[in-house]
Amino acid sequence: MFSPSMKLQEEKLVAMLARLVGSLSDDAKFKALTTSLGKTHKDYHVQPAHYIVLKQAIVMAFADVAPASFTPPTLAAWSKAYDAIAEAMMAV
Repeated sequence: MFSPSMKLQEEKLVAMLARLVGSLSDDAKFKALTTSLGKTHKDYHVQPAHYIVLKQAIVMAFADVAPASFTPPTLAAWSKAYDAIAEAMMAV
């Protein structure tokens, strides 16, 4: 599922998160991205529990990297965005 280089996988994840978050205000773009990703992840047998684990890892990473700016409102915003993305991907 993942490339041998975890650094490359990290870069892909961050780039896709940026694209997804950037598409939240454009319904057509958001749907196209989440549909494509949802199909790919479904083929990889990604389960709902995996989305939860990734959300926890992302939140922990943000809190670790930028603790002063990762405030409760920031956490709530990222949680809302991630949940929208995960729900759309799982709906495919």
